Formats: sequence, C-alpha cells, structure tokens
Amino acid sequence: MKKTRLFSLMVMLAATLCSMAQPAGFKAVSDAEKKALLSAMNDNFQTMQCDFRQEKKSALFNEVSVSEGVMYFRKPSSLRWEYTKPTVSVVVMEGAKVKVTDADGKEQGKDGRMYRQMAALITGVVSGKELDDGKNFKSEFYVGANAYWIKLTPANRRLKVFFNHLELTLDKQKMVAVKMFMNEKEGDSTTITFSNHKVNASIDDKMFNLK
Repeated sequence: MKKTRLFSLMVMLAATLCSMAQPAGFKAVSDAEKKALLSAMNDNFQTMQCDFRQEKKSALFNEVSVSEGVMYFRKPSSLRWEYTKPTVSVVVMEGAKVKVTDADGKEQGKDGRMYRQMAALITGVVSGKELDDGKNFKSEFYVGANAYWIKLTPANRRLKVFFNHLELTLDKQKMVAVKMFMNEKEGDSTTITFSNHKVNASIDDKMFNLK
C-alpha cells in the first residue's frame, strides 16, 4: 500500500515538473534579448483588436467549457472583452473602472473586483507591462524558432490565491500574444488563444464606454 502511494506521488511530482519546463525547442534568452523583446512589445502597438477562444478546464468535473469572442485593447489600460459564444456578455475596463453587461445591456456583478483583476491581468500581459516588473510576477523568458514563451509565477499573495503560474506565447515576427495559459488553483486551467490580430487600427471610443 505504501509503495503504491509512493509511486503515485512520484508520478504526480514528475508530471508537475514536466509541466513547469519550457517547451521542446526553446532556450533561455539573454538579458539583452529580453530587454529588446520588451522594448519591441512596448513600441509595437498602441491598439489591438483580435478574436479569442477561451477553454476552461475543470478538474473537479472533468469537463471543458469553450467560449469565443473579440478583444479590443488600447494603451494604457482600456479593454473590451466581448463574449459572443455561447452566450453574450461584455467586460469593459477603462482605467481602474470595470463594467460587466449581459446580452441585453443589463449590468452584472455589482462587486467588480474579480473582473477588474482579470481585466488588469489580461491588459498587463498582452501589452507586456506585467512581463518583467518583478512586483506581481517572477518571469522566465525562452525563445524558439517562431515564438517566445514566457512563464509567469505570481510573486504576491493576492495573485497566488488564483494562479500557480501563467504561460504566454508570443509570435516572434509580429510581437503579439497568440496564446495565454493559466494554471489555476485546485487543478483548473484556462487557455486563451488569440487570432486575427489587427494592430494599431482605429478603435471607436464608444467601445470603452462605461455609461
């Protein structure tokens, strides 16, 4: 019985260590290359529009829920996260304020703290702001033939409540996020895939309207 438990523990530990390693074909970047990457991300765009596909995996129920939508982002901190499938809802962040509405435009979630944290996280990661500030995350940078892979481990107590770690994949040529993986507490995980990027296209102010 003890041997069985020990073997199970060893398997779980090995799986955890494998999930923390960088993908095959990637190598750690130098400090100079990391600095150039962050500078390029900062200079690359002021606005971004793209489609997203979100897959939420529940460890408890052993199921995956899929949502799709469109993201609008404008520096420094304006975000519209619009779900179009399977149900319609919109999260809008303008500065420190967040509003969540349903398909009928009815406001949802009077306590917007959770939405505000998630919106701030997405804008910070997509824009590159959160990738190497050291305040919220400890970051590890790796580079492959066509992409950068960045692992973010929470560095403060507030974020540690929600995540074990995050992984971000950047298109090496376009310098935009193409995938974001969130390893959450209790074994849940969320994978967001970004596509059809439109960089520096004009975005109407009304897309970030909180009224």
